[in-house]
Amino acid sequence: MDPKLLDLTLGVKIPVIPGSKPVFSRGKLGEKLHRPSGSFDLGDPLGRRMSNEYNSLHDPHLQAYHQRKDNLERLKRQGFLTSNGNVVCSLKEFNQYRQYRTMLKLEAEKASIREQ
Repeated sequence: MDPKLLDLTLGVKIPVIPGSKPVFSRGKLGEKLHRPSGSFDLGDPLGRRMSNEYNSLHDPHLQAYHQRKDNLERLKRQGFLTSNGNVVCSLKEFNQYRQYRTMLKLEAEKASIREQ
């Protein structure tokens, strides 16, 4: 997966070559998905922008466990990881993550404008 896909605007469809089966990823094994926010946000009280569903593959406290050779090979063999260690996700999860990252960028821009 191309990391530039995360920077596409939300209205743009992800380009897919006909006949191919794209693999989507939100990050590396043991890398947190949620970034701490500098402010309290009431803009999404129902949590629709980004799912809070727990995924042990993104838990930094379990990274040593998942990095064991036997576990790493099993995760790759079962299709949970790509060959370069990225955690595989669905298109829906990927699009939610794109929306979440776009929201973080917009919040950072608003904060910098307020500071000026």
